[in-house]
Amino acid sequence: MTTGRVIAVTGGTHDEFREYVIARGPALLRAARRVTGNPNDAEDLLQAALAKTYLA
Repeated sequence: MTTGRVIAVTGGTHDEFREYVIARGPALLRAARRVTGNPNDAEDLLQAALAKTYLA
């Protein structure tokens, strides 16, 4: 179940980002699978999105 909320985090640490990915990773991967329709493409999409998010 999604709440429709968007949480913006600025100035976070590496550990905070890691905890976010651990907590939300499965849901993010499910969403990526719905978008791509392919498990391998979904993993690639999620990895690219998380890398860009981390760098930003």
